Amino acid sequence: GAARIELAGDTTVRLPAGGAGPDGRVFLSRGAVRLGAAADAPPAVATPHAVVLAVAAAAFVCSATADATYVEVEEGAVRVVRQADGRAADVGGGFAAVASADAAAAFAPRPTPPRPLRAAARPITGVGRLAFAPDGRTLTTLSA
Repeated sequence: GAARIELAGDTTVRLPAGGAGPDGRVFLSRGAVRLGAAADAPPAVATPHAVVLAVAAAAFVCSATADATYVEVEEGAVRVVRQADGRAADVGGGFAAVASADAAAAFAPRPTPPRPLRAAARPITGVGRLAFAPDGRTLTTLSA
């Protein structure tokens, strides 16, 4: 099966020349993506702070800001490798991890809050326009 990626508004994702790499890797520079894939096509996301690798069939949300990368695993498991020091954390369904540029910052999976305390999950809809940068590799959602 193929990997599926959903982009939230104001998200910038860069694809390597020729599309996603052989490991399905894309680069998320800002914003949020939801990824899901079968075991035979595990997705991978690189951000300024981390590389997130699905270790099997997985569904997860990855968001990147200027300060940190947040990964929340909905099902399956991912390995989050912090760019600052190469330290890895395995994150399973129902857990999340935050990777920052600070190698001294805490870096361990934590349970996600119970559903009633979290904002209601909504499908990412209403993306009206997508644009490619002149290099033909950067895909960006545009605000209305």
